[in-house]
Amino acid sequence: MTYKNSNLILKKTIKKNELVNFSKIQLSNKNINLNNLNLLKVLPMKANKDLKKGEILKLKFLKKINIGLIISCRLNSTRLPRKAIIKLGKTTSIERCINQVKQTGIKCIIIATSKKKENLLLKKIANRNNINFFMGSDKNLVLRNLQAANKYNLDHLIRVTGDSPLISYELINELISNHLKRDSDYSYNDNLPLGTRSEIIKVKALKFIYENTKTSKYGEYLSLYFKNNKKLIKCNKVDFRKEYNFKKIRLNLDYESDYNFINNLLNFFNYKKTISLNEIFLYLTFFHKENKYILSKYQSPSLSAKIKLDTKIHD
Repeated sequence: MTYKNSNLILKKTIKKNELVNFSKIQLSNKNINLNNLNLLKVLPMKANKDLKKGEILKLKFLKKINIGLIISCRLNSTRLPRKAIIKLGKTTSIERCINQVKQTGIKCIIIATSKKKENLLLKKIANRNNINFFMGSDKNLVLRNLQAANKYNLDHLIRVTGDSPLISYELINELISNHLKRDSDYSYNDNLPLGTRSEIIKVKALKFIYENTKTSKYGEYLSLYFKNNKKLIKCNKVDFRKEYNFKKIRLNLDYESDYNFINNLLNFFNYKKTISLNEIFLYLTFFHKENKYILSKYQSPSLSAKIKLDTKIHD
């Protein structure tokens, strides 16, 4: 059997730096040679030049997609002062977050904070854990994430908040796969406990948000800038572990009650270095009623309406 005439053909015109994934290619016949099989293994990638519909796809036309993980963190919290460096067992909260995200295999991990002297302590933590450190805009979280993404030449960023010592590395990997497969601008989950969730954002979409919304006041709630503009931005909701229903459980570190609950959970597992979702769900099955769900102040009807208006892109 011969495979010499089998090629991967582009189904549509693709511009430079545009994503090349399975939906944009087809086989020239029913067979495929080994070289093409190897090419399929590396997709999705992005085009390093403009490619025409019907053109044969070759590895030399492609380059790697740069994905980084940004942990947004500052030391000026008021509800739970300096919560990023509060100890959970013998490890600080932010370092537990770092240990969790390292399980994803992402090479570019960045602590992104504001340009205030007090936040230089986070640089020591970043250095100690062999990850990157970035200082950017103080009040504009949208701009700070965009600045960090530009510095590290990212195409997509995974957004994690520094108050999430139990962030799910399993969800992050699922989001990456789904996000790239669907060529989404923004991918998120909202059926896992608060503090285990993350988001993936196409940097071009983040730039679009920055340039077209009138305020950055609610940057802490960056997701709203995307969810309130679904007609203009390709949003992708990814449900994960549907068999569990702990959507309203707080596992983010914002209040003293959060600290006590998370500390008890970690103590249950002897303060091991990383905690899986299965272990979290096991604990919550028995103890979730002990954790009170505290509604964010931004969920009041009047303020929610104002935020929706301010984060909306108007034609």
